[in-house]
Formats: sequence, structure tokens, C-alpha cells
Amino acid sequence: MEYVEGFLGLNEERLDAALPTICADLNPNYSERCHFNIGEGLMWYYGHRLNFVFAVCNRFAIPDHSKWCREGAETELGASQAQGGTCP
Repeated sequence: MEYVEGFLGLNEERLDAALPTICADLNPNYSERCHFNIGEGLMWYYGHRLNFVFAVCNRFAIPDHSKWCREGAETELGASQAQGGTCP
């Protein structure tokens, strides 16, 4: 997650441009976790707006990458709701 967090400080335009390459240089064994973490991070970046984050996740060209990103977003939403919706 720390690796992905490094990209979350970018402005929206730069983040959008970087998304397809964030996990590209990592060992392929970490691709699922990396894309999952992108979904989690995007939830924080976009104020826990699940439908918006799903739309961003769906921009990945590889279907599994989109799926893993959406799963990360859903997991973060569940964690937020478990905490009484105290996350932004």
C-alpha cells in the first residue's frame, strides 16, 4: 500500500495519467495486490465515492486489473462502514 500511496499526492490529472503504469514495473506476482491497493487508495483520494472509483478502475485495459481495483474499493468501503462511516 505504501507504494501506491506515493502516487496519491499527485493532482488528479497526473494521477489519471499514472494509473496504467503504477503496477507495471512490479513483479507480476504482486499485480493483484497492487491493483487492489489502487482501489483502496482511490477511495480515500475521491472521498469514498464508490461509483466514481469504479469508473476509474474500469479504465484499466486488462479486465483483471479493473476487477482487483474494484475489489479494493469495495473492501475500503466496507472498512469505512464498519467504523460507522467516519472515513471521509
